[in-house]
Amino acid sequence: MAKSKFNKEKIITGLCIWLSEGKTLRSFCREDGTPAYTNIYQWMNDSEAFASRIAHARSIGYDSIAEECFEIADNTKMGTKVKESEDGIEVMKLIKKLRPELPVILLTGHMSPESSRDGIQAGATDYLLKPINLEDLIVKMEDAITANRRGEN
Repeated sequence: MAKSKFNKEKIITGLCIWLSEGKTLRSFCREDGTPAYTNIYQWMNDSEAFASRIAHARSIGYDSIAEECFEIADNTKMGTKVKESEDGIEVMKLIKKLRPELPVILLTGHMSPESSRDGIQAGATDYLLKPINLEDLIVKMEDAITANRRGEN
């Protein structure tokens, strides 16, 4: 069996930190001294414990991205503050004004065909109706991130 040129535990620990900061697996694998993402996927297939650590780190990363969105929306230095009564489309417009490259998925309890069209035209990447299914949201987030990397937003 060939010996790996990587210190697997060190790579896994670094990757978990990277993902927990809201960064992507592919961007980690572009860094010097890291394996190809296909190696990481193989390690996840080979080890349920490793896959669980990665899933946990990604969950923390999604939380950090959500926190950043709220920080952007509540940026008082830019003269903006989200009001409890503020419309989601208005908040999304604010986020797009401050961070145009950031994909935004609207979550709403009342989406008409007109309001969904208005949200997409205003810059939303996608939308989901409440109550949301967490797995659907994760799929839409991953799709939005992939499209954003390709420059499709």
